[in-house]
Amino acid sequence: IPGVQIHNRFNLAMGERLSVRGFGSRAQFGVRGIRVLVDGIPATLPDGQATLDHLDLAGLGRVEALRGPSSSLYGNAAGGVLHFRSIDPASKPALLSFRSTSGSHGLLTLQGVISGQSGSAGYRVGFSRLSYDGFRRDPIADDGSIYAGGERSVVNASLTLPVGPGRLRLVANGVLLDAKNPGSLSQSLLDEGNRQAYRFNVISRTRKDVKQGQLGATWTGPLRRFEAEISSWVIKRKLDNPIPGKVVDLDRQAGGIRALLRDQTEVLSGRLGIGAGFEVEFQSDERFNWKNSKGERGNLLLEQLERVRSSGLFMQGRLDLDSGPTLLAGLRYDRLSFSATDRFISAENPDDSGKRLMDALSPSAGILLDAANDIELFASVSGSFETPTTTEIVNRP
Repeated sequence: IPGVQIHNRFNLAMGERLSVRGFGSRAQFGVRGIRVLVDGIPATLPDGQATLDHLDLAGLGRVEALRGPSSSLYGNAAGGVLHFRSIDPASKPALLSFRSTSGSHGLLTLQGVISGQSGSAGYRVGFSRLSYDGFRRDPIADDGSIYAGGERSVVNASLTLPVGPGRLRLVANGVLLDAKNPGSLSQSLLDEGNRQAYRFNVISRTRKDVKQGQLGATWTGPLRRFEAEISSWVIKRKLDNPIPGKVVDLDRQAGGIRALLRDQTEVLSGRLGIGAGFEVEFQSDERFNWKNSKGERGNLLLEQLERVRSSGLFMQGRLDLDSGPTLLAGLRYDRLSFSATDRFISAENPDDSGKRLMDALSPSAGILLDAANDIELFASVSGSFETPTTTEIVNRP
């Protein structure tokens, strides 16, 4: 899709970089400035940071992209929205598939899926594993050994079943990731064609060790005169991340709930559709930083509890006129609270606890014209916002 780019860093410890019309390109790791959802469950946390470690590309059936500001619907994202949807369960009683790929530099992938129907319930369980040695030479050992690559194992499961007048979709996923970070190189080394790992990264034994689990549920169906979509989710993530200068240890818990009600009605001059809803999200991080002593934990540098609380109200309307244009309008209000409780206090290190409160009103308006056969003209104006992440607030005043 024009304007949407995926930059593969060939570095499992850093992840891919997503960019939508330039937004997200400044991310040093993970995804910034873009709202990412997987089967209706946000992969983007309340502070705006997203990771894609748990995404199984082999299990995707559809990707939806919204380019440009979409804050009136999705909140903390300036560049757009990417919604990844998994393949629906097979309609047969049970379908089992397996595939494997091998290649140079120790590449090996294993993927297995079982999917089917049991009565009125549909199920799908997928497993994938990637191992990769990489090609970045270790300049410290200087014996031809490699400092790169890693291993990633992902499990994704979904269960769809009727509940009341609608359907309930339960999703669960987990990821184990252990990867080295060979770092980036200077232009002069690149010009020489030198593919060594960055020396200071090797000395610091930089790497990333992640354990994450996520559960979510989405119910869709009629609720009185409305069509309703109600979702909730929880995430647990454990990170051990030696980087140059320090070792980061993060214990994260996050979750939220989102509800959307939609209705359509006939009016004198056309058809009016209205949707309204709310979101409530939380994020709690226990963060430790130690001095990096050749990859081991040295003196304690930071210990604090970071919390983010987010709430949003939103509404969107669409008026399809019988003889004339289609008009669209949206409005959303978000309120985010950031707080940090300093737990590393001494005579030389004063209490750095504090709070930041941020809010934003995000309007949007658009018009769609039927100019001629097979030709439509569309114009819109909208506002968006992007908060700093907890990592950015930690590292900068």
